[in-house]
Amino acid sequence: MAPTIQLLPEEDPASLSSPALRGIAHGGSGTTRYDNLLSEEGGRFYHAVTRYRIVEVGDGTPLAEQPDFCWVTVRQVMDLLRHGHHLNIKAWSLLTCLHSLS
Repeated sequence: MAPTIQLLPEEDPASLSSPALRGIAHGGSGTTRYDNLLSEEGGRFYHAVTRYRIVEVGDGTPLAEQPDFCWVTVRQVMDLLRHGHHLNIKAWSLLTCLHSLS
């Protein structure tokens, strides 16, 4: 599993196929709860920096727009962690960022 939106530096959020995801990526939808640049994997990769954002969306945001896409709760993600190898490194990092908010 990966974050809802995961773009490479050269990718434009306007290229996202979903209008809802484009709105979230551009910051026009939802409330940004976390937004920070972090050194990738503790600085292991020289000058590799990733922007992590956590955006809280409202009830009006469509929950399933694509067959390979689904929303999960934080509790569901935490349950998956017990089984290992289900989250990519970006999802792990976002989960850590999310826990820093409480």
